[in-house]
Amino acid sequence: MKNHILLLIFSLTFIFSQNLLAQDHDGENHGDHDREKFSEIGINATSFINEFISLNSNDASIGDYMISYKYHFGSKALRLGIGGNFSQADEDTDGNGTRTTNNNSFDIRLGYEWNKKITKRWGFYSGMDIIGGSDYNSSVSDNFERVETSTRTSVVGGGPILGIQFFINSHISLMTEGSLYFKHSIINTKESFSLNSEFNTDETNSRNDLNFGLPTALFFIVRF
Repeated sequence: MKNHILLLIFSLTFIFSQNLLAQDHDGENHGDHDREKFSEIGINATSFINEFISLNSNDASIGDYMISYKYHFGSKALRLGIGGNFSQADEDTDGNGTRTTNNNSFDIRLGYEWNKKITKRWGFYSGMDIIGGSDYNSSVSDNFERVETSTRTSVVGGGPILGIQFFINSHISLMTEGSLYFKHSIINTKESFSLNSEFNTDETNSRNDLNFGLPTALFFIVRF
């Protein structure tokens, strides 16, 4: 029920924003702006800010996307976001054994957005994204018996976004945004035993989620 309410609120806000962007109340001449074309590259600066300010255990979430790119043409833009994480850890276990753990993930989003300049330094935008991602976690334990476990999750989905941008100057700005994504996930879990193969398992399940992403990730934007 809560997710349905959030979806309704976000959808109404999205529709309202489109009406707002379609109107020109401030009397500005948008003719030149409509023909303007430029690009923006953004770096997720949330982790740096958390370290620099040293907030607390409730620091803002870094988010899934570390790099963003936008191609603007007039008040509209194509948007791309990419993120990922790759790590491996080796450790000794009890009984003179070893364990190797891998955690790899990749996330991508592709979307379209509408922009509106609110003041000289503040801008607002809304849009829609298509998202995809993959997450792979594995563990190999080699003690009296070699045991391999892995979980692979593939995600597709999409939904509306709302964002706000603060312009430090004509080339540098800060940006944050919220999202409401529907996600369909396929999860494959495997476990295999070198000596007791009768305990091997291989299961595939699916799930659907509606995730409300708060605007907690902050991006440092360069326009060129």
